[in-house]
Amino acid sequence: MRNSFVGGIAAKLGLHKKPVLDDQLSILVEEEEIGEYKTIFHGEKEISFRVPKEINRKLVVRLKGLGKTKGNQTGNLLVHVWVNKGVDANAILWLSESSARNGTIKKLSFMGRMIQVVVPIGSSDGSIITIEGQGKEAEFPESISHSNRKRGVLFVTLRTYLDYIYLKCRPFDSLDTDDMALEGWVYLKIDEIVSRMGLSILGFQPVIADTIADIFNESGLKGVFSYLINHFRLSSRNIALEVSDSISEPGKCECLGSGSSSGYKISVNGMFIHNPFTVTAILAHELAHIVYLENFRFHFQSNAEPPHLPKDKQDREGELTVDLLVFMYRLGGFQIRVSRDRAITMGYFRQDQFDRIYVIAMKYYKKRKWDMKT
Repeated sequence: MRNSFVGGIAAKLGLHKKPVLDDQLSILVEEEEIGEYKTIFHGEKEISFRVPKEINRKLVVRLKGLGKTKGNQTGNLLVHVWVNKGVDANAILWLSESSARNGTIKKLSFMGRMIQVVVPIGSSDGSIITIEGQGKEAEFPESISHSNRKRGVLFVTLRTYLDYIYLKCRPFDSLDTDDMALEGWVYLKIDEIVSRMGLSILGFQPVIADTIADIFNESGLKGVFSYLINHFRLSSRNIALEVSDSISEPGKCECLGSGSSSGYKISVNGMFIHNPFTVTAILAHELAHIVYLENFRFHFQSNAEPPHLPKDKQDREGELTVDLLVFMYRLGGFQIRVSRDRAITMGYFRQDQFDRIYVIAMKYYKKRKWDMKT
């Protein structure tokens, strides 16, 4: 009875298990070797077996009697056969409607590599370009060394945008009283911006959609951020960028530290980072906050607030000024594109007001430049 009990305990603990005699081996085969005989070396043995036709990416082949031997027992050799086959992947390329229609060559960054994408004539939004050997590599065990691991197919989906934005402006006499008052405010505020910041604010060249799309294709969100930092002439500032899923608004700008360690942090909501124009509209608005902070500092200092301006109205005044600054930096076209495509605005102006502000800003540029010449 006691021996039976002890034997049962030993069996449960695995003390009476037979020695494991199976050997393990991982190999990599090419797709053209599937269904053919493959010769491998295991120890001092040369072994030949047929690679099963049923294999897709990985399969275990059991070769009986080729494992370890102990006494009168011999195990099996378990050959883990991996196919040198990449993983298909997807990417998006942004380009104008005319570029897609006429055909072009664009660069696209994918998995740390720069890929040349040939867009055929007659392409359009949603067209898919298939590029062999530019997808992802499959993951193999570390024990497998291979200098020529294949990549899968890269499917590039085209996303097109309008070459030009066409403004939709109502006549001035069709505006209601509030919109007329707001338009008057825009003229006065532009004068104030130029007075505070100097005529250099009129020296910015417009940023075109193709420039932003190419930067986004080649270097993503960080590339657009770097470009806009330079465009706003803020490269000497300490400005950090983060993608956040915790903020409720599209973007957010925060002041960090004070004195020599001061800086800013711009957060972009993760749901908006896949469209180059949405990214540009958000970043332009948040960078304009920094410009506003440094040139209209009274808005951020409670002891310097104009006593006649209640705080809630002052906040609105500041946000409207930030919106206007985006247009003064010649980036308002992206606000218009986003407001139309996504039916959202990145500031306090209404969607229908952006077009008129764009026109006013352009008129002001032309007038001031003409006055400067004369």
